[in-house]
Amino acid sequence: MTQNRFDGSIPTQISRLTNLRYLDMSFNSLGGKLGPELGSLRNLNSLELKRNNFHGPIPPQLFKLKSLRSLDLSDNQLEGGLSPEVGKLGNLEKLFLKANFLSRKIPEEIGNLTNLREFSLQNNKFLGGIPSSIVNLKKLEELDLSENSFSMQIPTFIGTLPNITALDLSDNTFTGPIPSSIQNMSKLEVLRLHNNMLDGEIPTWLFKITTLEQLFIGGKGNGLIWNNDAKIVPDCSLAC
Repeated sequence: MTQNRFDGSIPTQISRLTNLRYLDMSFNSLGGKLGPELGSLRNLNSLELKRNNFHGPIPPQLFKLKSLRSLDLSDNQLEGGLSPEVGKLGNLEKLFLKANFLSRKIPEEIGNLTNLREFSLQNNKFLGGIPSSIVNLKKLEELDLSENSFSMQIPTFIGTLPNITALDLSDNTFTGPIPSSIQNMSKLEVLRLHNNMLDGEIPTWLFKITTLEQLFIGGKGNGLIWNNDAKIVPDCSLAC
């Protein structure tokens, strides 16, 4: 049903489709609150509701869909926090919640999603630090926490995620230095740390990450400085 002109709310009768595996209603003009009827779709593998006008909280019944592998609620007007119940979606591989009004902290239970490969909270109102349980997400390839209100230092354990290809922490209020553990990310292609409140010297090891193609570390707020005496022979392949 994607890319049409459907409006109104999702009909409650959809709860009868208990064998449904894939539901895509994205890019429409649907609105209202997401109701509990979605929790009846127990066999659902993929739920795509992005680019609509849904508002209110994420219904707790969604976290009972244990077969879900992909959940995309991006570009709506959802609000409230991300429930610790999200940790029950153990088969989830993709979680996209960007461009909503979601707030509060990321729950520690996010670390239960050990099959997660793509995770985006971009452009919300999340705050606090990055939870330590994120170290359990060893399959994670893309992590986007940009355009929120995250603070504190970027934790050193971020470098223990071995499969990360894209890390975007830009447009927050992270403080302190760029953690040296990032150089342990052997598959890192994109690193975005701009528009934070980072300080300290720009490390030369950044340019020794051979897989790195995009690097953004400046912008407003950042107080990073460059050592003019540093001599480097870049091993990365940065694109203009």
